[in-house]
Amino acid sequence: MDAKEVAAVVTSNYMMKTNTKLHGYMVENCFRDIFYQQNVDYIYKDMHEKRLGIIMKDEMGITIGVNSKFPSRKTFSTAHEIGHLFLDLPNHEISTFSDDIQSLEQKTNNLQIERNANTFASYLICPEKVLEYYFQEGVSFFDIALLLKMSFESLKWRIYHYIQNHFNYYKNKILQIVENFFELSKRDRQKLSYLYNEVLKVDFSIHARNKKLLNEFQ
Repeated sequence: MDAKEVAAVVTSNYMMKTNTKLHGYMVENCFRDIFYQQNVDYIYKDMHEKRLGIIMKDEMGITIGVNSKFPSRKTFSTAHEIGHLFLDLPNHEISTFSDDIQSLEQKTNNLQIERNANTFASYLICPEKVLEYYFQEGVSFFDIALLLKMSFESLKWRIYHYIQNHFNYYKNKILQIVENFFELSKRDRQKLSYLYNEVLKVDFSIHARNKKLLNEFQ
C-alpha cells in the first residue's frame, strides 16, 4: 500500500473502533489512540533549532519527539513522524529518523521517504471521507481549516491533491479552483465557488438534503 492507503486504513480503523463520526474527527484524538496502541512515548520539547521532529526505535521501544520551537508545525510534524512509524519502522529492528528543515526541503538520499511521510501526514490530518463530508455540507475553506486545525497552506494543497486525484484538470486550473474557493469563503459565499458548482456539483437544495437522508435509511 502507498502512503495514502496506509493513512486511510489507520483513520478508518480508528473511527470504526471509537465510533467517531465524520464531523467529529480530530487528529489529536487519533494521535493519542495510536500512541496507546503502539506503545509510543511522545515528547514535545525544545530541540535543535533546525530539527522539526525525530522518531527512534530501539530495544526499549519507540519514541517520537517534536520540537516545541515550531508550535505552528506541531500537528503536521507529529503526523509526519507517525508516518515513519507505519511506513518505515516495521522494516527495522533498530532505527532513527531525524527530520529537520534541510531533509524536508532539499534533495537528500531519503527524499522519497520524507515525501511519503508528508503524504501520510496530510491524509491522517484530513482523511478523504472527512474532507468529502465537509464538501457535501457546503462548509467554507476557513471552517474546514478550523475544524481540522490545519494551516491555510496545508489545506490548500490537500484540496489541490484531492481534485488532482479525482478529476481531470490541469495544474493551473486546479490552482484557480482552490483559490476561488478560498476567496469566496472569505465572504461566506463558498457555495457559489467553482469547487462546489463545477467540480463537485453539490446540490444544496432542501430536496437534495432530504433525499440524502432518505437514502441513508434504505
